[in-house]
Amino acid sequence: MALPNVVVLPGFEGSNLDGKLPLLPPIRYWVTFPPLLGARFGFLELKQDGLTPAFNFAGTITPAGIVPFVYDGLIRFLQQQWNVIPMAYDFRKSIVVTGREVWTKIHEMIPGQDYYVVAHSLGGLVARFLWREEVAAGLQSQFKRLVTLGTPHWGTYNAVKAFNRQSESYRLLVIGTLGSAMPLLERAVDALSGRPFAFLDRVLGSWPAIYEQFPNPQNPFVTGDIPRSILFTPSLWEPINVGVTAPRLTSGRATVALLNDPSTFPPAEKIVCFSGRGIATPSLFNRGQSITSRNAFFHTDGDGTVARVDASLRGPSVDVWTDHIDLVRNPLVLGNLTRLLLNGLPPPPAGEEHPGQFTIPGPAGPAGELSTFPPEFFSTIDLMGGSPRASAGDEPRPAYCP
Repeated sequence: MALPNVVVLPGFEGSNLDGKLPLLPPIRYWVTFPPLLGARFGFLELKQDGLTPAFNFAGTITPAGIVPFVYDGLIRFLQQQWNVIPMAYDFRKSIVVTGREVWTKIHEMIPGQDYYVVAHSLGGLVARFLWREEVAAGLQSQFKRLVTLGTPHWGTYNAVKAFNRQSESYRLLVIGTLGSAMPLLERAVDALSGRPFAFLDRVLGSWPAIYEQFPNPQNPFVTGDIPRSILFTPSLWEPINVGVTAPRLTSGRATVALLNDPSTFPPAEKIVCFSGRGIATPSLFNRGQSITSRNAFFHTDGDGTVARVDASLRGPSVDVWTDHIDLVRNPLVLGNLTRLLLNGLPPPPAGEEHPGQFTIPGPAGPAGELSTFPPEFFSTIDLMGGSPRASAGDEPRPAYCP
């Protein structure tokens, strides 16, 4: 009997990118090992169309597999019960474009077949546009269910931090560019102008997908976060970052508006959202601070990258006490993936209007007079050949969205 299909969509920067020039073997632009060091990062800059390399000598840049040291464990685990289709994609491009490209690839690989989707981080936004393409083609019945892991359905301030040089990933990129193949002359000009890494701003500023992950002002779970509505204002960025452009901000705002459109919302029974929690998560404006502030810019509830209030789209969702990357290898997540993909979450309690939220507590998780779901909902698993990593005390508990 054939195994059911599951498409795995990685997160932002979770796909390898190779450049290909005529008569030469492919060149790995992203990501090299050790991570970042030696990466030809400068070649990843895009022209204004958001599709074409800014440097002609970069060649044709294409996805070349999912980054293994992040996703191999998830893929191997799913392969025990599924026909796994790892779907690398160009994480720089607009998620609207990527959703269409992924849709085309899926129907070329498994034409006419049903499939499920597990998506991490940005991959969940891509999956929502994949759903939109299925509806437009009248093939939505083949899209069985989507499980998102730490997806910024309502955006993330980590995208903002990439542009004001506060994110840890930005600092790693600065280190990585020491081995970059960017032209030395350009770096010398940047240094003389007092902006030694301005070319990093230009590269990141050319990627549409970062703008499309800005915090969404229409998040129904957030009130009073006025700066969400001004992040797409060019004058806000002019004194801060030479790479952020008005056309990119405009197109980013348009895509965020599409993410508010019901056409990108799979029905509640077709989606389960995991959110990490228990780790300080970027929130630059939570105390009325400026975009350049370096103090107290964290939510207390999130996975370090996506705040909990931004990770739940609609319908049931599951909170796990873990960080953003660990969501793809956390035993409490993996042990329930197949069950959730096939069956979704239990229906809401009788008489409840809100679909509810479910929390898998960790050692420091919440206590309280909360009823638990039946033990059979939560499976015990053994990933490392030792004793089960999950116990009865770790059963999911219902909580409620803010």
